[in-house]
Amino acid sequence: MEMDWSNFLQQILAKQSLAETEAAQLMEGWLNHEIPDVLSGAILAALNAKGFSASELAGMARVLQKQSVQDRVIN
Repeated sequence: MEMDWSNFLQQILAKQSLAETEAAQLMEGWLNHEIPDVLSGAILAALNAKGFSASELAGMARVLQKQSVQDRVIN
């Protein structure tokens, strides 16, 4: 099932923070190039305007840390 990334944008525009799991999904979408560039820009601008929550930062950091560890193991 394909993710509807615009739901994340609507949630952020409504000044609602993403849950940690949602933020992790969003970061995975960016890393896997699943989110169109224009929508990525809109999501990033909306996050910047709203301000990042602790749960959003934690979810994104968890994905980046996992990716970093996987890259080190492969190399």
